[in-house]
Amino acid sequence: MPKKNVTIDDLAAMVKRGFDETARQDDLLALQKDVTALQKDVSALQEDVNAIDMRLKNVEQLLLRQHSEQLRSLESRVKRLEHLYEIKLQS
Repeated sequence: MPKKNVTIDDLAAMVKRGFDETARQDDLLALQKDVTALQKDVSALQEDVNAIDMRLKNVEQLLLRQHSEQLRSLESRVKRLEHLYEIKLQS
């Protein structure tokens, strides 16, 4: 394959294409702003998730407390019924 002589104009055009395809400082700054905005959004979402998590934990504790009280009450009632049943069996 014959060698092609590269002229100064050819070399200048190649360098220009290379620079045209390279990200400009403005592009990088815009990208950095976008990344910063996304980081703030993710941070806000994390705070929201944490708040929801705390609320769910509070609901869970409340339900467990209520069920525990109901179970104690039912156990007490069953014991009384068992006691009454034993008395009637002995009579």
